[in-house]
Amino acid sequence: MFYGFTIFLVIITFILKIQPSTSIIGGNLVSIKEYPFFAYIATYDDSIVCGGSIIQTDLILTAAHCLEDKNIQVYVGVSSVDELSQAKSYKVKKIIKYPTFKDGKSWFDIGLIRLSRKLKLGPKVGVIPIATTFPKLERSGTVVGFGDIHCKRSLKSILNCVKATHLRATELTIVDFGYRGTINAYGSHSNICHGDSGGPMIYDGEVIGVSAQIDQFTCHGGSTFAPVFVNSYWIKKHMKHSRIEENTS
Repeated sequence: MFYGFTIFLVIITFILKIQPSTSIIGGNLVSIKEYPFFAYIATYDDSIVCGGSIIQTDLILTAAHCLEDKNIQVYVGVSSVDELSQAKSYKVKKIIKYPTFKDGKSWFDIGLIRLSRKLKLGPKVGVIPIATTFPKLERSGTVVGFGDIHCKRSLKSILNCVKATHLRATELTIVDFGYRGTINAYGSHSNICHGDSGGPMIYDGEVIGVSAQIDQFTCHGGSTFAPVFVNSYWIKKHMKHSRIEENTS
């Protein structure tokens, strides 16, 4: 009997070892100095929390669905939510959504925030270029954000999530391209989650996509990213327009 119980313990131990960890969805803790182009976007009451990318000193790239409430502010140079109270906040001068994004529906869930004043660049605040060509399949892209780190459903089907307090990054594999270039990506033991919307997918030092949609409420499926490379002309048009406004003001 003791021999059989020992075998049972060995089997259980082996099973536990091979189970993937789902306690961290967003990946590893990182410093903003590693990703100085990351922007934290939120309303005053945190009813909306999103990520974004600094693509110009007065222009933030994010998801269009993050811009439903005009009372948002942009924070830069922060690695932790504890730093928000001391961080500089930037008000929005103009919200720009991709033209086909209406009523929260569009394959191109991309938007821009034009800031009321220019950012001052430094070790914790930088600019990242946007991609203009398709990335290669089966390659990894890096995603960054303050999204939830663990979600599960209760017996009453209530979704319970653990909020992130620190910036995280992880690698997702680009598995295929959907309609009009949308990027479908998957992580083995990690993924984006609620609060990561609008954040960048980085490939070869450029932003190739914007976090747009998670596959499941518990964040354990694949994810979809709005393609930046397909919409680079539209984005660059507004980057140029922003510079023209600055020169004529």
